[in-house]
Amino acid sequence: MASPATPAPAADTAGATLLECEGVSKYFGALAAVKDLSFSVKAGEVLGIGGPNGAGKTTLFEVISGQTTPTEGAIHFDGRDIAHMSAQGICHAGIARTFQLNAAFEHLTVWDNVAVSAHFGRHNRIFPGLRLDRRARELSREMIDLVGLTDSVDVEAEHLPVIDRKRLMIASALVTEPRLLLMDEPVGGLTPPEIDEIQKLVMRLHEGGLTIVVIEHVMRFLMEVSSRVMILDHGEKIFEDEPAQLLRDPTVIEVYLGKSAAQSLLATHGGGEDAGAES
Repeated sequence: MASPATPAPAADTAGATLLECEGVSKYFGALAAVKDLSFSVKAGEVLGIGGPNGAGKTTLFEVISGQTTPTEGAIHFDGRDIAHMSAQGICHAGIARTFQLNAAFEHLTVWDNVAVSAHFGRHNRIFPGLRLDRRARELSREMIDLVGLTDSVDVEAEHLPVIDRKRLMIASALVTEPRLLLMDEPVGGLTPPEIDEIQKLVMRLHEGGLTIVVIEHVMRFLMEVSSRVMILDHGEKIFEDEPAQLLRDPTVIEVYLGKSAAQSLLATHGGGEDAGAES
């Protein structure tokens, strides 16, 4: 079988701002899960997001993707205000996401899970019968092949191993033909060889022009795939720069990485300088 083509993104101009968040906050009562956060994502880049548990990373994804609305601030996607749009409307506008937990229709096969996303995830269905059009069938097959699930197409989701459930979520997101893909801990719970497999897939999507924002705790993965890294703590941004600079930032080392982990990562990603060394 020929290798499936990487999905081509919409006609975004590389380097142009695709997503912009300005002063975004999300409060739950008096608790600020996200606080006055501003950043942008350019078309064609991979923005990596890290930070301690409870830093507000997944809440940020929920706000961007419409699972919840921001308490304050503005969110623009390709110049369009999406802060108060529905999750369905945001998906149809071109933003798809995967989740920390292995979200799928447990008793449906790989094919049926992806086909449902292809049918409902690309545009509104006034009459929601499930009869796939030609494009939905083609996309479903292409994305299943792309993520490496060709041999599991008839397997029910509940019987898939963890890595294949990750692949299924990615295929179900890609089949909506997104311009921006949000990935929430795509390698959480995987073995090192499995992490490498997902890393190759993410890099292939990036090389195909897809814009990606990825949350991850596995720092070697985050540093390898990201064009830029942002670190959150208590809902606030404490770092935003190229991956190599992350390992030399004293605040990030103190709050998140720890000196020993930063030094270990520096040995493989940043040369021989000591983490946190004074200049």
